Amino acid sequence: EAGWSESLIGAYRFNDVFSVLGGISKADPGNYDNGNGVKVPFTEEDLLSGLLKFEVTPDKDHTFKLTGITYDNDFFANSYFQNVKNETVSASYSYTPDNELIDFKANAYWNRLRMKYDANITGGGSAAGRRITDTGKGFDISNTSLFDLGDVSVKANYGVEYFRDDYDVINSAARPAGGVNGSGTNATTGVFSNTTFTYGIVDLTAGLRWDHFSLDGSGAVSAGNPIGLPAGPYTVSKGWEIGANFTFDGLLDPSDSLRLKANYFHNRIDNYITAALRNGGSQVFFVNNPGKSTVQGFELQAAYD
Repeated sequence: EAGWSESLIGAYRFNDVFSVLGGISKADPGNYDNGNGVKVPFTEEDLLSGLLKFEVTPDKDHTFKLTGITYDNDFFANSYFQNVKNETVSASYSYTPDNELIDFKANAYWNRLRMKYDANITGGGSAAGRRITDTGKGFDISNTSLFDLGDVSVKANYGVEYFRDDYDVINSAARPAGGVNGSGTNATTGVFSNTTFTYGIVDLTAGLRWDHFSLDGSGAVSAGNPIGLPAGPYTVSKGWEIGANFTFDGLLDPSDSLRLKANYFHNRIDNYITAALRNGGSQVFFVNNPGKSTVQGFELQAAYD
């Protein structure tokens, strides 16, 4: 079936300090025809999205950006009429003075994703009334410094990041607390450093990262549910990795280059969760493997240009 797709976008710079950009898009394509010319029912959608962005540059060293994005789509999938709404607000700030030790960047965001199941094609369905809301927020702060250690040039990037998601779930109107999609919260905090040492045609990159994870939630899984995660014990992973990047220019020709990346990782995991099969492979579920499992390996990548 024929459908319309419209969009409008515009941008304006008021002066050297302030500029704005905005846009809106609407699309409602109808059911499409397959390769045999037969119309496929329930393939239409109704999509509306928008974008608004502000930028402020009070001088050459400072830049502020604020962005808002919206998305709203009605469609049919997984045997149900569905709606997905997404709203995102993000802000960024950069400070880049004429100082090789300072290239500062900070970003923050807020995002809300809402999904709902209406009825199926018969007007009912056990999942009708499902509502899932994921509210996410986070930030990252980093700085890049350039300096020399004798004949060695150093580029160091370091910072911290945090992001969190809060899930609010109603699995269905009939069984609001049932199902494997439970309400809960997960959060991640990370501190990182990535430093590249350059001596002549050789680059050596050293990276270090520390992460902290938290997970809290609840749900209800019936006995024998083939896709539910095991209730316990907890899975704990401890590991480390080391790697290096090497760059060689002018090996066989003045304009050629060789890039090498090597990395080794080693992880020790208590009660490692893996997938398992039953009923001849027709069902998949997850199990805790007792004891400690070792996951290790070596990665090597090369590119010649």
